[in-house]
Amino acid sequence: MGRMYVPLTRAYGTTSTKCMLTADLPFLQGGSRGGIFYAQKVGRDDGLTLWGNLLDGHLQYRFMISEGVEGNNNPKDNLRYVGRVAVSLLEPEKGWFNKGTYLGKKKVLSIGFGMDRQNDLKLGGKEGQDNRVWTTDLFFDHPVGEGAVTVEAAYIDIDNCTQKMPDLYGDLEAGDDAQNWYVNVGYLVPGSIGPGRLKPYVRYETVDVEDKSDTDFWSGGFN
Repeated sequence: MGRMYVPLTRAYGTTSTKCMLTADLPFLQGGSRGGIFYAQKVGRDDGLTLWGNLLDGHLQYRFMISEGVEGNNNPKDNLRYVGRVAVSLLEPEKGWFNKGTYLGKKKVLSIGFGMDRQNDLKLGGKEGQDNRVWTTDLFFDHPVGEGAVTVEAAYIDIDNCTQKMPDLYGDLEAGDDAQNWYVNVGYLVPGSIGPGRLKPYVRYETVDVEDKSDTDFWSGGFN
């Protein structure tokens, strides 16, 4: 109970930002000051989360009741409900925080599904709007010889977005419907360079707002 991550997406719902595949988050999850598409307080929300692991950690569940949108845009003070389930098909991930890469030390294939809902809000100047988000994601991290490959992908469907995003990252505004997806791919290069190792990555991300222009991003770098 308190102020914590919203258990919806993997990238900014369960992954520690101290161990990321990329040097930055996806742009609609706060990367490069892009902003976050859901109601939040510094990327988090105030509420209560019930979570745990079943089947020896191969099935993890999280369910949150929180404040979400507040004030004049939530005239009936309705609560927000968020849930997430992740299935691990290889080695399990049992912790509160996942890693964005295991650097070849673990074999992970995880499929996640999340839902986020808050009803009867005032969005885009219209009253009685229900905010609904569903998302599915895939994470694969596996050693390859002396190196390792990491793949992360997610699809996010948004009805009645709760807030406007920075103009640089698309035309998404409060009350809009949108579809967003991205793919990250990274490879841990065999061998050391001085005290560490090199992991280059590339990412593609798109923001498709209904009745507006699409916005696409290519980005890359290395850790």
